[in-house]
Amino acid sequence: MKLLLKQSEEIIEAADARFRFTPGERRFLLGALKGEGLLLALGGRWPMKIEASPAEHRLATTNPRELAELAGMAQPGAAPRVGVVRKPAKSAANGTADRP
Repeated sequence: MKLLLKQSEEIIEAADARFRFTPGERRFLLGALKGEGLLLALGGRWPMKIEASPAEHRLATTNPRELAELAGMAQPGAAPRVGVVRKPAKSAANGTADRP
């Protein structure tokens, strides 16, 4: 199984020599947008678009502006982000979880 994302003019010849694209596949890969690609598996080829969920995007982003916003959300008193699980503190007196 192979996943080929957007290809540049400089590399398309080498990729074409290896994978023997149809003219349509070649155009698709040259003009692919962010997250678009060609999946080669089980003897077939399928165009596809990969989109991250909001939670996946927060985990994977490298955009400096988004990272600054996320850092601001992590300040004391800020609401927890999706995917964050907090365990309740145990009471020293009886070993049960304290209620907020």
